[in-house]
Amino acid sequence: MKIITRLEIHFYQQDEVAVFFENNALGEDESFAELLTYALFTARTLVNLNNNPQGIGLIAVLEKIFQDPDEFFRSELGSMPKIVDYRSNEGRKSLIVTTDYDKNTNRVKFWLKTKGFGLLGRGLNYYSPIAVTTLFRYLINRRKEDREFLVSMVSISSTLGTLMYGGNLKMTEQHNVALKIAQSCMEKLPK
Repeated sequence: MKIITRLEIHFYQQDEVAVFFENNALGEDESFAELLTYALFTARTLVNLNNNPQGIGLIAVLEKIFQDPDEFFRSELGSMPKIVDYRSNEGRKSLIVTTDYDKNTNRVKFWLKTKGFGLLGRGLNYYSPIAVTTLFRYLINRRKEDREFLVSMVSISSTLGTLMYGGNLKMTEQHNVALKIAQSCMEKLPK
């Protein structure tokens, strides 16, 4: 069986963002699809940013989430873009992710497409870390009653941040690393 997800993050304004997320998964596979998409998107963003100032900033935010998720939500949300309803049209700037996970072969494919950043990707370093934290906030809000899901999201954030900071998250390995981390989190969730 294949689990296919589509994630769209649209910036209508610099301080206004919408998330569109759909997948074909059912039951516990739905949680896995969300965790896997978050892990893949975060890993790709960290690798793309490398250790430039925006990448280091994202690692710091991921570490802050790990240290105290509740404090993160209380303190950081004032400076983050407001998540608004998806308007069924593209924002000024968009990041579009498609994932395809084959459970039978345990293989994952990941595609990231950007719109509105121009040929040179102007502004991508600014919007990418915000997109990661927006997806985190969106998924947590979607499953706000599921504390174990929050713990999994925090674990993914921390693990990927630590790997990137230590120079252990590479472009060639990012998909497999993200898949293993998401699978490990699913194993810890109560059945």
